[in-house]
Amino acid sequence: MNTSWMTEATLTQMLRTSLEHARLASQAKNDFLSRMSHDMRTPTNTVMGFTDMARNSLDQPERARECLDKVSAASAQLLHLINEVLDTAKIEQGKMELHLAPVDLRRHLEETAAMFQMQAQSNHQKFSMELSLPASTMILTDGNRLNQILNNLLTNAIKYTPAGGRIKLQAEELPGSAPDERFYPFTVSDNGIGMAPEFLERIFLPSEREDTSMTNQTSGVGLGMAITHSIVEMMGGRIDVQSERGKDSTFTVLLPCRLAQQVPASQPSADTGTFSLEGRRFLLAEDNFLNMEIATELLTMEGAAITPVQNGQEAVDAFASSAPGTFDAIILDIQMPVLDGYGAARAIRALPRPDAQTIPILAMTANAFTDDIAAAREAGMNSHIAKPVDIGRIKAVLATVLPPR
Repeated sequence: MNTSWMTEATLTQMLRTSLEHARLASQAKNDFLSRMSHDMRTPTNTVMGFTDMARNSLDQPERARECLDKVSAASAQLLHLINEVLDTAKIEQGKMELHLAPVDLRRHLEETAAMFQMQAQSNHQKFSMELSLPASTMILTDGNRLNQILNNLLTNAIKYTPAGGRIKLQAEELPGSAPDERFYPFTVSDNGIGMAPEFLERIFLPSEREDTSMTNQTSGVGLGMAITHSIVEMMGGRIDVQSERGKDSTFTVLLPCRLAQQVPASQPSADTGTFSLEGRRFLLAEDNFLNMEIATELLTMEGAAITPVQNGQEAVDAFASSAPGTFDAIILDIQMPVLDGYGAARAIRALPRPDAQTIPILAMTANAFTDDIAAAREAGMNSHIAKPVDIGRIKAVLATVLPPR
């Protein structure tokens, strides 16, 4: 009887605990969705509002240009939020991968610092960098992920440091346990608003964001630090933080790296500042009318001629019925009706004509994960351009696949 009562009491307590965990999980989800809604609607509102203002200022070119600059900034902010959510999904699914390549560390850091130097100046902040590195430091690492770590830390430092404050980026080289191994501490410090001790215990958890006087003045849904922590761990390193509310914050990332035995492979690309699309002819497959209009306008502004089709099968038919040399390259969306971009690329490569094997085929698509890029390669495509696109990115990729004229 007593044992039965104890068992019932235990089950009741377990049920209560389970319900409480479910309630907290539901609350966390609702809080995240609320912040996500706010922080995605804010730049969306900016895009829509300043687009209308630009339309009403067509007779005032300077005012219209200012509005469009704000639209571009808000669009970049919105894309950053989307990328953070996608990165979180990749981490949870175990699909985030590292791609090691030789990187000139000093140059890499100097380029990163230059970008944030300008941002700090516009915010009336002082930005400095202190490097204790050899003159030429070639390491094997994932340069894009290293950028992501530093960008997240520096963005937060600038975001939460008032005007007149200081931000510093430091890096040094320490010996490793093997002759070709080194340890690199990267430190980002500021004298901004700092963080409370209780928040420091949760800072690397997803969707955590401290409620401060600047919370409503800054964007973000609390994913950046969780993503940074996961990337650092993937790279075999660790990240530490020290902060005091109202005073300062210091983040230190320690990464182990191997010294590279070779310089980065040179990219077979032309200088995009001088590379011209004038007179080039492209077959463009895109089923979305607005995306087709954007891509066509960007390319024709550079002097290119476009043959538009609306699905993969039309692209195959248009190429098959054209004379050799008609097109300089084929640009395919991936998700299209009748025949998708992958199927179209395979069908074109299988055509019984010599230029079917040599004509450059590019994916220009919103499918932007690493496995999407791999799938494009497997289908016979030469390169991949992720949407949203700009003409600079399009020219840079085309410069790698088109022969000089």
